[in-house]
Amino acid sequence: MSGPAVPARFATACLITLLLAPLIAVTVPRGLAPLMIAGSVIGVLLHRLDTGRWPVPPVRWLVILGGFLAYGALTALWSIRPGRSLHQAWELGYALLPAMLLATAAVRTPPLDRRRAGLLVTAYAAAVILLMLDLLHGLPVYRLMRGGVPPDPELYGALINRNMVAMAALCWPVCQVFWLRRQWAAAALLPAGMIVLVTGGESESAMVGLLIGLVILAAATAAPVAVRHLLGVGVVVTFLATIPAMEYLYGLDLIDRGDLPFSFLHRIEIWHYASNLVFERPLFGWGLDSSRSLAENVIVDRGGYSFPVLPLHPHNAILQIWLELGFVGVCFGIAAGLTILRDIGTLPRDSQPIALAAFAGMLAMISVAYGIWQVWWLGALFLSMLAIHVLARQHRVG
Repeated sequence: MSGPAVPARFATACLITLLLAPLIAVTVPRGLAPLMIAGSVIGVLLHRLDTGRWPVPPVRWLVILGGFLAYGALTALWSIRPGRSLHQAWELGYALLPAMLLATAAVRTPPLDRRRAGLLVTAYAAAVILLMLDLLHGLPVYRLMRGGVPPDPELYGALINRNMVAMAALCWPVCQVFWLRRQWAAAALLPAGMIVLVTGGESESAMVGLLIGLVILAAATAAPVAVRHLLGVGVVVTFLATIPAMEYLYGLDLIDRGDLPFSFLHRIEIWHYASNLVFERPLFGWGLDSSRSLAENVIVDRGGYSFPVLPLHPHNAILQIWLELGFVGVCFGIAAGLTILRDIGTLPRDSQPIALAAFAGMLAMISVAYGIWQVWWLGALFLSMLAIHVLARQHRVG
C-alpha cells in the first residue's frame, strides 16, 4: 500500500540524505552531523517551495525540544564553563530544530516508495562491504579518507568504533525494508550478521545494541503493545536507577579483580566518579557540556592501569544528563523517551517490532558509548529512526 503523493524535489532531498548516511558512517562518521543539518535545512526549504507551507511539528515535540534547549542555555548561569554551555545549546539548536521540521514533513508525506526503499538496501550493502575491507585488510578505507596516513596497528579495532556504532544504528531501517517485504530470514540475519562483523573490531557498544535489538525484535513480534509499555517503564527506571546501579557495580570491586575488559572497568570508575558529582548538584546539574571540565587532568591508578577519571563525558547518556542538567534535565529525557515510544505506537502494527528493536538498541548504545551531545552521533540515531518511520507509513506487509 502506498502513501500520499510527495513533492518530487523534497522526496529527492530526503532520499539523498538517507542514502548517504551509511556511506558516510563507514568513511567519515563525523560527517553525519553536517549531513543531518544540511539534509534537514535543504529538505525543509524544498518542502516549503513545493507545497507553499512550512511543516509544523506536533506541540509535544515543540515543548520538549524547545524547553530542553532553553533550559540548556539557562544552565550557563551556574555552569562552571558558561561559554561552553551556551555554545552547546546553540549547536544542538541549529542541528535539532531543522531535523524536527524535516521529520514532521517526511512522516506526513513519506518520500520512500518501494523502488527507493531498495536503493536504501543497496547503499547499506555498499557500506558493509567498505567496513569489511577495513576490518580484513588493515583499514584501507580509513587510510584513504585521511590522506593515506598509516594508523597504529595496535589501534586498528578502536579507530573504527564510530563507524561500527553508526552502522549498528542504521542497520534497523534496512532490516525494516526486508521485514515489510515478508523476507523474514533476511530481516533477522542482517542484525545477526552485523553482530558477527563488529566482533572484528573493538566496539562492544555496537554489539550490545544489536544484541538487545534482536531480543526486543523477537519479543515485539509476538506482543508489540506489551513490549512498548515495558520499554516505557524501562525508560523511567533507567533514568531513576542509573546512579544506584553505578554505585552497586563499583562496590563489586571488579576493577581490582580484573575480570572484565579494561574498557568496561574504566567505565565503572568513570561512572562512580560522575555519580558522586551528581549528588553535589542533583537538581540543576553542573551545566550543559560541563563534563569535560569537571576533572581535567585527574588520573587514577587502579587494577594495574592508569586512566583519566572523567574523560570528556561519562560514557553514559543517562548519567551525563544527570551530571550536567540534574533532575530537570532528566525530566526532559524521560519525556523525550516516552514520546518516541508513543509515536512508535502510532505506526502500523506490522512496523512496530523493528521500531521498538531500534529504540531499545539505541538506548543500550547511548548507555555505554559516546557523549550524547555529539551531533554526529545524534545524526546517526535520528536518521535511522526517521527512515524507520517513513518506511512504516509508506508501506505495509501484505
